Amino acid sequence: MLAVAFVCVITACCCYSPLAAQALQNDPSRPGATGAFIQIRRLAENSASWWRAELALMKRIGMDTLVVNYVARDNVYFYPTSVSGGVPGAVDSIENILDAADEHRMKVFLGLHMDHDQYRSSSFDLQANLSQGQAELNELWTRYGSHASLAGWYMPQEINDYMVTHQPELRDDIVAYTKDLATQARLLTGLPMMISPFFGQNPDAAAYARWWDETGLPETGVDIVALQDGVGTHRTTIDEAKAVFQALQPVLVKHGVAFWANNESFNQIHGWPVDDRRWAAEPTGIDTFVAQIESAAPFVEKSITFEFSTYMSPQRTLAAEKLYQDYLAHIESRTAASQQPKGN
Repeated sequence: MLAVAFVCVITACCCYSPLAAQALQNDPSRPGATGAFIQIRRLAENSASWWRAELALMKRIGMDTLVVNYVARDNVYFYPTSVSGGVPGAVDSIENILDAADEHRMKVFLGLHMDHDQYRSSSFDLQANLSQGQAELNELWTRYGSHASLAGWYMPQEINDYMVTHQPELRDDIVAYTKDLATQARLLTGLPMMISPFFGQNPDAAAYARWWDETGLPETGVDIVALQDGVGTHRTTIDEAKAVFQALQPVLVKHGVAFWANNESFNQIHGWPVDDRRWAAEPTGIDTFVAQIESAAPFVEKSITFEFSTYMSPQRTLAAEKLYQDYLAHIESRTAASQQPKGN
């Protein structure tokens, strides 16, 4: 997740034809990833048929939900916007994704624009971002509100424990920003607002849960929290992440907010905290990915992952195809096991 430019370390593409594949029925007694983020930035020129194939691949492994990470990077849009100051996309990627999701009976959450100044408290412009976000919501609802697959909205700005403790000015701006747009989304569309916060090294699970209880949830007014597990970035271990999920779960229940896990399907190989080189990542291993999902599962309603098209899609790289096929085999194996007759 984090606002970093990903670097795909293996770029050999492979051929795959998923259109005839049938979706697996997940075993409800075993946790699995039933949704994923997608970043359009490197996919903006892709065709409608490419998106139909991509969502078919997701559906094949039991995914029913897609979260578009952001519809614009700063002011560069991935659809033909009319938002003031926006640079319109040449291809309507949002229409292509929603059409494919309608066809595959999947749900889509549309992320608003990503302003990278959110990581620099001295330069985040609250009023400019509010104006841009308000215009986007109105435009997106007008353009795409008739799609059956449009299920909600996503705020790309990521609240984290360091911001909560050490960046009070930015924290207050992001909280106010989120609350305003969550309120507008609910009144305008009736659809929920999702956020995906994270936590850093050596997390204080109790303190983070307390802030969400006393301030974060009451003040943002969001409907879904998809908490990043931080395992792919090596900020935390699976056990440390589990403790945070466990601490936050009763808080989310208390406030009536849906609690999801955002399990990272990548393994960071460069950049802080791994080393001082430019940030880079590769698809994670299947054993780690399954362990992440199963560790958080007792505390959440749903698991989604960041990010499918880069780290899991057979349409992108050989390494991503391997994780996809390994996960497919895992799903098939557990489904077959669940169908075996139980012994006396």
